[in-house]
Amino acid sequence: MDISAAPQDTPGPSLIDKTLNFLEKDKFIKIIVRIGQTIGWLGVLIAASTFVYNYVKDKNGRIEQSHFQAWNLISMQSGKPGNGGQIQALEALCRDRVSLHGVSLRGAFLDGVNLKGADADVSDFRNAQMEDSNLSYTSFSGADFSGANLAGSVMVAFNNPHVDEPIKEMKIGKFDPNYATRPQGSRDESALNVKITPRELGVNFKDSNLTTTKLMYANLRYAILRNSEIDRSKLYKADFRNADLSGASLSGADITEANFGSDREAAIVTQSQIESACADPKHPPHLPTGMLPPSKACIGTWK
Repeated sequence: MDISAAPQDTPGPSLIDKTLNFLEKDKFIKIIVRIGQTIGWLGVLIAASTFVYNYVKDKNGRIEQSHFQAWNLISMQSGKPGNGGQIQALEALCRDRVSLHGVSLRGAFLDGVNLKGADADVSDFRNAQMEDSNLSYTSFSGADFSGANLAGSVMVAFNNPHVDEPIKEMKIGKFDPNYATRPQGSRDESALNVKITPRELGVNFKDSNLTTTKLMYANLRYAILRNSEIDRSKLYKADFRNADLSGASLSGADITEANFGSDREAAIVTQSQIESACADPKHPPHLPTGMLPPSKACIGTWK
């Protein structure tokens, strides 16, 4: 007889298998399992939220620390030869939209600094070396640049940050005629707790070098430009109302559609100064009563 062919008993389900089958069919157990899964997901979500919160908090802390270090560097290098990292510190603060209100950089070496869009009202740049810098779309009300060298700098919409952005493509922008007399944007003059007059909002460029600068659409109302050099600069639609240009040199400067005011808003400027400049004959500058536009044409050189 073949023993291998004899039927063999098949073992039944074990106690563990029976228990698992029971648990799988029990509704109450299913509810408990789902609750456990939900709690697990909530734990993951809470952990992720905590991580993001700590990351953002640490990032903000790092940003504040970097700002503190930048200001500390600017302060430590004040009055010392060279820039000592001041350019990088200023540009970093400017990129982060940190106000440079009241910053003192007298005599600093800042050639090529990019302060585009900076808020630096009542700042001190006296005798600073700032050739080929970018000071476009900035706010510098009440700033002092007397004796500074800004030759070759790009200063489109200087001290006129609210002018239309399309000026970048040299389209016609909009001027705010009351810009110099009312608070705007981030410039909080009320915080100074003093009454600021339009004259005090004017930028001081006395004895400064502004040759070959691009000052298109610049707000130079009430500016002090006595004995400054503005030769061969682009002054298209620049606003010089109530500005003092006594002794300033405008030789070869393009004053196409520049506004020198009239009557009570007339700039202090002479006919010989205007004559030394040039303009597009089809778009002459706005001049004080009785003055004539320059006879020399410089068509389209502002573009």
